[in-house]
This record gives sequence, structure tokens and C-alpha cells, in this order.
Amino acid sequence: MGRFTDKVVIVTGSSAGIGKAVILGFAKEGASVVLHGTNTERLADTEADLRKAGIPDNRILKIQGYLNEDAAIEKVINETVARFGKIDVLINNAGVFKKPGGYVTETENYDYVLAVNVRAVFRLVELATPYLEKTKGNIINVSSALSFSKPFERGYPGIVYGMSKAAVDRFTQNINQSLMKKGIRINNINPGPFESLVHKRHFEPAVVEEAFSSFKKVVEKLTTAGRLGQPEELVPAFLLLADEKFSFITGSIWVIDGGTASRCAGNSESMGRFTDKVVIVTGSSAGIGKAIILGFAKEGANVVLHGTNTERLADTEADLRKAGIPDNRILKIQGYLNEDAAIEKVINETVARFGKIDVLVNNAGVYKKPGGYKTETENYDYVFAVNVRAVFRLVELATPHLEKTKGNIINVSSALSISKPIERGYQGTVYGMSKSTLDRFTKNINQSLMKKGIRINNINPGPFESLFHKRHLEPAAVEEAFGGFQKLVQKINPAGRFGQPEELIPAILLLADEKSSFITGSIWVIDGGTSTSAPEAGDLKL
Repeated sequence: MGRFTDKVVIVTGSSAGIGKAVILGFAKEGASVVLHGTNTERLADTEADLRKAGIPDNRILKIQGYLNEDAAIEKVINETVARFGKIDVLINNAGVFKKPGGYVTETENYDYVLAVNVRAVFRLVELATPYLEKTKGNIINVSSALSFSKPFERGYPGIVYGMSKAAVDRFTQNINQSLMKKGIRINNINPGPFESLVHKRHFEPAVVEEAFSSFKKVVEKLTTAGRLGQPEELVPAFLLLADEKFSFITGSIWVIDGGTASRCAGNSESMGRFTDKVVIVTGSSAGIGKAIILGFAKEGANVVLHGTNTERLADTEADLRKAGIPDNRILKIQGYLNEDAAIEKVINETVARFGKIDVLVNNAGVYKKPGGYKTETENYDYVFAVNVRAVFRLVELATPHLEKTKGNIINVSSALSISKPIERGYQGTVYGMSKSTLDRFTKNINQSLMKKGIRINNINPGPFESLFHKRHLEPAAVEEAFGGFQKLVQKINPAGRFGQPEELIPAILLLADEKSSFITGSIWVIDGGTSTSAPEAGDLKL
């Protein structure tokens, strides 16, 4: 059975391009799908492709209509409920770069683009919310990397389009907290340049092929991936975000743009994806790192287990064996990453044992210097040494080996690089600074690494169940203090709980998969919506 058997999925703008790939992806996973578009021929073609994929008529609903019209918006929701009785997933994919058929003033174009790209999304979410509340469903808005970057000048149409997508990003982040109270998740996928009709539609018909060919050449120059993305490359991310198992991913903006923004500024359950690959995971003896290394090992990888604590390393090694991983696929390395010798040991022993490196996951991190410190600067030196300098050095040393395998790097950063949900004094300040620095490193180094065929991305977790949170509390008061911290997280986090380390694994595996070659230079936040939450009026005592 498919992951979305008996689910009802609406995909607006699904008669071509990204929307078509997405609706086929969900249908093949068992969903009943609502096919929407404006063009009769393209709708018929996609409907035929759904049938060719083995999807029966009773699982397909076709709706035609222009989403700048309220009647068409209402039709999407009303006919879906009339036919299937519910809504599980709403994907707001429909969008325009400019008003079709021409316009007299730039404001006329603005009105049309904002009506389709923003107002229609707003209204569809409003109308779908009562049904999604019943199913505890979720929403994915298709935004754009142009919501926060401008790779080249495109005049007023480009300005308006970018404005509209910035509005969708802000909508997702602002409405998340309210929707989570109803059990509804909302996330964005922000594609960069993909092979799609949206790019051709803003050229004049007489010159579309010649102009589009030139556009592709510009893209090849601007994007670090050196090509347009293919719509099918987006589908695994959509399926992951929509899967109810990943309930801690909400209020997130996931950029998939081949590294375009960083230059200017699969199925998660398939087995054996990493057979014969060599994966290093620093800080993998507990918590998130332990979940990551088990995830890769179960997918066939040879794994490098690293940590500082002898007992925890032994426990994780034992858990790998219990999972059926033989000794010849496990390398255990102990060492403190504020020491150059330990950093070099990780790379050198890996290559000596396995002969190569395919994936480097920089997960090790500290909130504060263990054992205490005399000055805040002493703590700063230690935290930056582990959280930033060690990552920098590991990437430097691993690069020649990753270039040979066309491998990739995943840095585990933090949602605290972009938000400050609670006051934590100098320690919180330094930690947030270190993770913000790590984000900038990923974005800045991406272009250089892509020239060598190496991808680099960040995962930025929020509050997850992990030893990490307990380590910065005093030993004598750790359980009492941590209990208080848990209550605080429940208050400030729209998901109302800690994430479980296992919930991060599908995103990590997706980023590391060589099929995801268009995902690079991206920062993916997975924090239960913490970075998008804010106090409500009743929380403030003035």
C-alpha cells in the first residue's frame, strides 16, 4: 500500500510542470487526487497520464478554473468535499509570473499576480481549514527562491513576482501557530529554476523557444548546479512534508534551487540507498547523531561513529550490531573536536579503513564549554572551536575525498541561528552566533564546492529530545530543570512537544541521496514551528 492510500490531495495548477509531477507522485502513493488547471488540453493530457499510471477514475477529480476568481476558488474546495467527503492535503502550487494576454499598467499586472499567487492561497487555506482540522491534515505552499533572492534583473514583472512569493512565505510562517492549534501543519517549498511552463509563459509566443534557450544558458551560468531542475526532483520533498509521520515539520521554508540563492547571496522508505557508501557522522554516540548513524547504516552505508564519551560510544556501537550491521561496516573514533589532532583523525582513519568518503555529516556541537569557565570569552572560544572551526576544518580535509566520489556534506545547525524564542544570556547568545556562522559558511562555500561536484546543505533542528539540552544544566538539578524546560517548550512550540531524533532522519537521507542533486546550499528548518511562534495576547501580563 502507498503512503497516501485513502488520503485526498488537492494540487492546484497541476496540469503541467511541477504540479503535474506532484500530483502523479501522490497518486502513485495511493492518494485520491484533485487535478486543477486552466488549460483544457493540458488538463486532459495529465488526466490521461494519471490513467496510464494505473490510477482509476474514482480516484481522480478534474477541476478547471482561474484562481483570480472567487467562484473558481470555492469550486475547488466544494467539489472536492462533495466528491470525496474530506481533504487531507492542500498543495497550493498554482502561480503566475505575469498577467497573461498583456496589460496596460504595471499596477494591472500587480493586481492579477497578487490575486493568483497570494489572495487565492489565503482564501483556499481559509476554506480548507475546517476540513483539514477534521483530518489533522496539512498544507504545502509552493513559493519560490525569488522570495528572498534576485539572481538577475527581470524588471517590474520580476519585482512583483518576488513580492508575491515573499508574501506567501510570511503567510506560512505567521499562520502556522494558529493552524497548529487545530492540528494542521503548513510548510513551504521554494523551488528555484525548474523545467516548467512558468518560465516560458512570460516570453512572447513568437520568440518563446529562442528566448527560453537563452534563459537556460543564463541559468546554467547562475546556478551552482549548472542546469534547470526537473520537476520530479521535487516530489520526494513534497511526499515527506505531507506524510503525517513527520508531524514536527511545520512552519518551515525549504529551498530547492540548485544553489541559485546561495550563489547570489525519492522515497524515504526505500532500502539500501547508501549501500557501499561511506558516511561520517560526528557526535553520533547519542541523540540526533545516533539516530542519523543508525538511519544511514540501515540503508546500507559503512559508518564512522564518533563521540567523546566511551560508554555512549560503546552503547551506540552495540545498537548498530543489534540492527544487523556487521563489524566490517563500523569504524569507531573517539576525540574532542576542539583539537586539530582529533579532527584529522576522523578523516585519516576513515580513508585508511574504507578508502573513501561519500557523505560527511557535521553533527557534533556544544551549547557551552563543559566543566565550567572563568570568562564569557573563554566559553566563546570553546563553542566556536567545536561548532564552527571544527566544521570548517573537517570540510577542508574531506573535500579532496568528496570530490572523487561526488559526495556531499550536511551540517547540523540550529533553529536558534535564525530565531530567539527565549532569553538565555551569554550562553544562548554565543550558541546562536556559532550556528548563524555555520549557516553563512554553508551558503558561501556552496558555489566553490559545487565546482568540484560536492553538495552542501544544512538541517536546522529546533527542540529535540536529546542529551544536548541536559548538558548545559547543572548535574544536581538536571531532571528538575529539564522538566521545567520541557514545559516551556510545550508553551512556545506550536507542535506542543519535543521532536524525536528519528523524525529528522528522512530529511537527512533525502539531502544525502545522490538523486537529490539539485538540492544544494539550502537551509532546512525542522523545529515544530518554534521559529515562527510568538506570544499571544493572553500570555502577556502588562
